[in-house]
Amino acid sequence: MKNLLKKILQKNLSTTTLLIFNNSKFHLIKKNHSHYKLIIVSERFSSLSLIRRHQLVNSILLKNNISIYSIDLYTYTQIEWNTKKNSESYKIICSNKRS
Repeated sequence: MKNLLKKILQKNLSTTTLLIFNNSKFHLIKKNHSHYKLIIVSERFSSLSLIRRHQLVNSILLKNNISIYSIDLYTYTQIEWNTKKNSESYKIICSNKRS
């Protein structure tokens, strides 16, 4: 699933950074339920609000018949990401631990 997500999102969003964490192992409900954290950096987000960014990602996944039980989306432009990745919150967002 991780490779498929990467392929689809890179193709549709021309991502400059794409980090995908499968956090399913941190959840009690595991049977056929996938839990992912996605950090997506794309200039396609530059004129979009946070809600519109998430709608865009979800529509791309839906269009490609990708079903994910739980998804945490972190969507940034390159400028936003350059600021974020140098901050303390970057360590929290990028940790592959249940938050």
